[in-house]
Amino acid sequence: MAYIWENDTPDCTYRVSQNGISPYMEVWEGETGIIPVNIFYRLFDLLLPKDVADTAEKVDSLLQQYETDGRYQELADIWMHFIARLDRAKGIGLQEMLSAIKRQEIEKGWYGRQVREQFSRLSSTDASILLRYLAKYDLGRQRETMFDAVLFTLFPEVRFYYEHSTGILHIYLGTEKDAYHTNLYGLCQILFQDMGIHTEVMWKGEHFGIIGVEETMSVGQTALI
Repeated sequence: MAYIWENDTPDCTYRVSQNGISPYMEVWEGETGIIPVNIFYRLFDLLLPKDVADTAEKVDSLLQQYETDGRYQELADIWMHFIARLDRAKGIGLQEMLSAIKRQEIEKGWYGRQVREQFSRLSSTDASILLRYLAKYDLGRQRETMFDAVLFTLFPEVRFYYEHSTGILHIYLGTEKDAYHTNLYGLCQILFQDMGIHTEVMWKGEHFGIIGVEETMSVGQTALI
């Protein structure tokens, strides 16, 4: 199992553990009826006091202490049963959880100040799309095509033209160039573009011509690729 809500029953007992097996798994199999919980997934702020768990060394020390503290484990178990039932009542699923975690990481500055500032300017719809793809990217699913996929989802018309002589990937985005969409495309580059690829972007209204692609070749084009 992967999340506390999946196999929650009145008979199971949740236990805080410092020995997780994956940053993307919240729980895993333990002894019969005992479910170890990886609190670093999303429960850290709830189950460790912020005023004393401010360094990695203190966190390790507290977790070692709490693993043998029956009173703490009992209170943590009550909280985790409550959260599991709340998750189930809300109908929260894997994608929503991962997206929420990605949002928290961005807002905390884990992707850098630039990403945090640019992300804050997005509409709720575009932000949700980016978070969904970012969660998939971190899981390693189809990472090699993620940049293409997120552009196709966010922009009304997208075309890719690879210039073999220079190694440049030319990208046409079928929307007018403005501050919002420039910011949106910049985020896509930072989060998903392979560092080994050099790209040049063209916007709607910026004329260009691709040699051999008849629909782009007409008199008056200002760039030939």
